[in-house]
Amino acid sequence: MDSRDTFEEAIRLREQILETKLSAAAASSTSGIARRKILPRVPMVIAGNKCDKEMRTVTPEEAKNYCSSQECCTFVEVSAKRSYKVDEVFYQLFLNANLPLEMAPNHHKRVKRCMRSSNAKCQTSEHKN
Repeated sequence: MDSRDTFEEAIRLREQILETKLSAAAASSTSGIARRKILPRVPMVIAGNKCDKEMRTVTPEEAKNYCSSQECCTFVEVSAKRSYKVDEVFYQLFLNANLPLEMAPNHHKRVKRCMRSSNAKCQTSEHKN
């Protein structure tokens, strides 16, 4: 949210991926018949980090407008510092990529286990809900 350069670089990266996939598809096409250009699926989530800061060089509306103009692209405002909607980024990526949601990180929770010994240490492990 606070770096226009990073936002524009994410857009350039997406465009490069699309161009590369289109070129690869055209090169592998064996027929000489001109086909209608069909854009490949490139699932992407743009994470607008630092949404907790006042100064923004990219507005949420601008990022949402860009993503709504693209197939399989979603924008999520997050704050890594505050752990705000970080899991939502991965959940949206799973949705965009049509992956099984039971594998998504937000379907798991952290469980602390303490070993019963004089040096009681807590371990964190991942378990399904």
